[in-house]
Amino acid sequence: IYCRQVGEQATESLRAAAEQSTERYARYLRARADVHARLPLADFSGVFRTAIDFARDVQHLSGVPSHAVTAEIQSQARALMDSVVADVTARLQASIEKERWEQAEAPEELQAMADALTSNQVPRLAESELRRLCGAVASSGAAAADEAKAGAPASRELTLGGAGSFRPVKSCLLLLASAAHLLQHVASLQCLASQVSSALPALLKMYQKLAHQQVLMAGAMRPESAGLKSISFKHLGLSSQSLGIVTELLPHFKAILAAYLPETQRRLLGELDSAVIDYETQPQYIHAKFVPL
Repeated sequence: IYCRQVGEQATESLRAAAEQSTERYARYLRARADVHARLPLADFSGVFRTAIDFARDVQHLSGVPSHAVTAEIQSQARALMDSVVADVTARLQASIEKERWEQAEAPEELQAMADALTSNQVPRLAESELRRLCGAVASSGAAAADEAKAGAPASRELTLGGAGSFRPVKSCLLLLASAAHLLQHVASLQCLASQVSSALPALLKMYQKLAHQQVLMAGAMRPESAGLKSISFKHLGLSSQSLGIVTELLPHFKAILAAYLPETQRRLLGELDSAVIDYETQPQYIHAKFVPL
């Protein structure tokens, strides 16, 4: 009887200690939420893994589930992703608004990204380098992107495996880098796969819609936009080339996300399928504009 009582008391003490430590850890995470929101992806991933490991170990040792810890760190991961999506969306919108629909050179890093994506792999470029490349492409176009890494050669075209070579515009290069950035978050934090499965198609659809407005609807001729004097054959052709890049990459985006999504959430990939329809119908409108030109 004594041994049983000691065992029960020990179990009760262990559970109490586990509950207390879980509560304190959750409070600690909440207190540092603002700090965690500003961490680079690699650093936040370390914080995330530590929290998940703690929750798993506590439950294994005491039987006490650490829902408060897992819920808090997953909430912070989603908040981090929301911040990243808002940043890349605003930057891409600004880039398209000022896009002159001229051919841009593809830096070596972006060609490496395209090679990885067409192999259904997440690009491995460090986040700091990726952010710098996005900033260079968005702010100063191809020349600044070429200088993002001293001595890095650039190509006038972007090669997509067996699909051949394409002539991108600046905003398309930014879209490619932004998509790679979102996929890097999924590769590091798999819990974000469902969130990115909605955010990435939305970003792609936004690009297609704004490209339609700027080129086919002559939005780029507005003085507050790119201020083009006219929409020429060249502008239509480069718009078609950039949209073609996205069209070729869409199946690869889908394959990469499918590798991280649980089977029960694969239906979310249907949003990418709807983006495919938008991109496949766009060339018809562009061709209609070619005829009078």
